[in-house]
Amino acid sequence: MARILWALLFLSACVEASITAAWKIPVEHFAPDYKTNDRIRKLEKPPGDSDFLQPGDELWDLSKGLTYLVSPPFREGDDPFAEPQKTKLDQPWYGEWLVWNARSGMVVACGSWNDILAAQRLIRFDELPMMVETRIELVTAGKEPLSLATKVNSGERASAEDKILGADLDALCAPSGVVDLRFHVSWPGPDKESPWAVASAVTFKDGERKKLACHGQGEGRWELFATAKSEYSNGVPVKEARWIENEGTVQVWPVLSGGDPKEGRIGDDLVVRSYLLSPYLLDGIGVGSDFTKLPLIEAPATHADWVRGRVINLHGILAGDVLKFEEQGSLVVFDPGSGRLTVVAAAEDQDAMGSYLAGLWDRSVPMTLWIETNPEVGGWGLTCRSGEEALITLGKGDKDGGPSFKIEPLAGDRDEIAELSYDFDVFIKGVRTGHLKSSTTLELGKPQEIAGQLADGKRAKAILTVLEN
Repeated sequence: MARILWALLFLSACVEASITAAWKIPVEHFAPDYKTNDRIRKLEKPPGDSDFLQPGDELWDLSKGLTYLVSPPFREGDDPFAEPQKTKLDQPWYGEWLVWNARSGMVVACGSWNDILAAQRLIRFDELPMMVETRIELVTAGKEPLSLATKVNSGERASAEDKILGADLDALCAPSGVVDLRFHVSWPGPDKESPWAVASAVTFKDGERKKLACHGQGEGRWELFATAKSEYSNGVPVKEARWIENEGTVQVWPVLSGGDPKEGRIGDDLVVRSYLLSPYLLDGIGVGSDFTKLPLIEAPATHADWVRGRVINLHGILAGDVLKFEEQGSLVVFDPGSGRLTVVAAAEDQDAMGSYLAGLWDRSVPMTLWIETNPEVGGWGLTCRSGEEALITLGKGDKDGGPSFKIEPLAGDRDEIAELSYDFDVFIKGVRTGHLKSSTTLELGKPQEIAGQLADGKRAKAILTVLEN
């Protein structure tokens, strides 16, 4: 499922060879003083071989000039508008080399997986401001399509309008490129006085075009679409901001990309897995917000491919009735530099650990649904999300006699089942003939008859269908 993109989980591959990665990020974001900082120096020659480096490049050595900054998790009662109080970690970077390439505008790092992720933390890649470009399209039968485009900072609200379309948008995007959009779109109705309005929320993959709503049949039918693209404040598309060298080629390295988990082994009996944890997950596993005060240990040299340097030992916190970690060589540590939890344990302990973490991972990207009626009773259709109300109205809806379509789904324990509350007007042959208001249980992809309506002495079935959007 695409929702695991917001799980904040990244499992690393165990490799012996060094890895080289690069980030397209402005140097002012993490080292505005790089030309005057005594700990950052200009190099006379490249530190190593890489396709990210070319002869004559202006390179600056960052390996000793940056400091880790960590934030405690947000807690109830904290001021959401206050500037986060970050803590400096006196922790060296252990990789082979880390440079700023002025020609390409990229940070390039070489080292182990742990070093690469630690470098990403050092340059505060995850804190680079993001923006969402949204394009709204209205397609009406027999007319030229209309569109309205706007940009909004991630986490902020924006309004845009032209002579016909108007939109209020609240957008949020993740480094993975997933875009969350709450919207209210309006345009003039048939009598020019009472506007059509659509209000709901939807989740996009970066660059994806989705249908938001529709109504009517034939010449009176309209459909509303939206496309969302995410980019960083420096104009670089989110999906093109991180790169990696792989088997002699340079490739885009998607952030938190999906895929099967990868794992490594140490000897015959120990399995290694590594997880990138957000601050609140540290709180969830019992480390707490003051983890910088916990004692550090030196990671064993035998585990250097996965973790090295000074780390926090979590064995005493996590070992118990379910998590044993009794196999010789077992290790459970958190690296505050890279933000990774590394678990070295027997296979059964790894399974137990995975189940334990599954209850803590952030699976907060809501399931987006598409709910529609059959054409014979109005051809209503609307994107929506579990637990949230979605609405189409003409004028003020049922308050002044205008038509409306209101729904609120709730996904069940099985994703394919949805409980749906509905409240909408029935149109047969373009004429409003009734109103339906109730609730029902729907199964994904299976149309369900909910009522019958009469018009001109004929009976029409009202059918609802729910699909994953």
